[in-house]
Amino acid sequence: MFFLLCLVFSSCVFATDVDNTIQEPKEILSDLYSSNENYVLNTLVTGNVFTTTKNFTVSETSSISGNIFVVANTVSLKSDVTYSDKTSRDGEYAIESINSKSTIKGNAYIVCKEFTMEPGCEISGDLYIVASSINIQKSASIGGNIFATSKDFTLNGRVQNSVYCGCEFFNMNYYGSINNDLHLDATKANLSSVIHRNAFINATQLETTPTFILYGNLDVNASSVSFSGEVDGSANINTKDIKLVYDKEDSSSKCLIKGDLNYSAIQEISFINGIVKGKMNYSPYVENAKTKTSYRIKDFIIDLITFVLYVFVVVWLFTIFAKDYSNRERPISLKNIFVALGIGLLSTLCVAFLTTVLLITTIGSRLAVVLFVSYILVLLLATPLFVLDIARSLRGKINFFVLTLIIALVLFLISQIPYAGIILLFLFKIIGVGRIIKYLISKKNVLHYKEQQKADF
Repeated sequence: MFFLLCLVFSSCVFATDVDNTIQEPKEILSDLYSSNENYVLNTLVTGNVFTTTKNFTVSETSSISGNIFVVANTVSLKSDVTYSDKTSRDGEYAIESINSKSTIKGNAYIVCKEFTMEPGCEISGDLYIVASSINIQKSASIGGNIFATSKDFTLNGRVQNSVYCGCEFFNMNYYGSINNDLHLDATKANLSSVIHRNAFINATQLETTPTFILYGNLDVNASSVSFSGEVDGSANINTKDIKLVYDKEDSSSKCLIKGDLNYSAIQEISFINGIVKGKMNYSPYVENAKTKTSYRIKDFIIDLITFVLYVFVVVWLFTIFAKDYSNRERPISLKNIFVALGIGLLSTLCVAFLTTVLLITTIGSRLAVVLFVSYILVLLLATPLFVLDIARSLRGKINFFVLTLIIALVLFLISQIPYAGIILLFLFKIIGVGRIIKYLISKKNVLHYKEQQKADF
């Protein structure tokens, strides 16, 4: 279903048989828009990058000061690395030096089939990504959070904040690290490196290796768990089958829980002395709906497609049947945003108050229903029409409707941020309400002025 979304985007962009690879000049002092089939960014960009393409590459000499918004088949962030002739602990050749690397100083919003971030590459902000395959390689770094939905996710780089991920296969290799928390829904997960705070995992199968270190607490719902490594906090594990892997004769083998262990299993098991430093509490296994991760991932994809298509269809219909609205300029500035927010909040409170007052009166009950239904209609149109306004303000070389789809996608991904996302989406909708009401008031004043001129004439 994920590829249905890609198909919608690609139908606007990939309708060409000419294989042209575009390279930009040395420096671009503004936002960059592109919809070429193959796109190689080999320059410094001081603004944002908006692109819909088949293959998107950020070369090792490129730097982007703003955000990137990409819809593509493949996305690659390149680097130039010198390897030594020695192997590192993960069995691969060790990196001797990173000669050059691509950098993105803002956030990255990406929808693609394959995403690769080569060693040493940097994204200073957050990474929002929907992809079939995600590969963040050794020494690559994300300065913010990762919000990801994918089939295969390999994390061998550094994440300075937290990871929020829904996927089928999650593999955190030896050199991977997460500075804050891991929130994971997966069919199969393998953890072999360091998480500096807590891990919250829903999975069918979870396996940790002796090199796994968790400095906080572990919270797991899984059908089966094979644990080795170290947890400095407490562990809460709900699983049918739990195995604690430890070999006394192997000095590299480690299996340690420094805090308490609260576990649920089909049957109580005995642990080797010293594995659990705190208290152990057993309870019978109860199947938890959170372990059904495939449903949650599909649900996410369905919500994504529904939201983006809903916004796109409303914008498309307005460009056809409400040209007066869609073609009129409504500038977006900080002042206008705050004015619209104030109008939106005030109108919401007024509608709630008037509807309540009218409902308690026999005469006003019908009017209350009309008022309430009208407000709901405005609320439904608020988000798509605000997206329309933003797309009109940002339009450049890129197709207006493609830009609309990208903005809708970004908005949906932002809405998935825990706690803050719901608040941001609410404020976005209220601002949209304010802008619609402001437009209706200004249109009414213009019509009144024209009628007054006719009467005077």
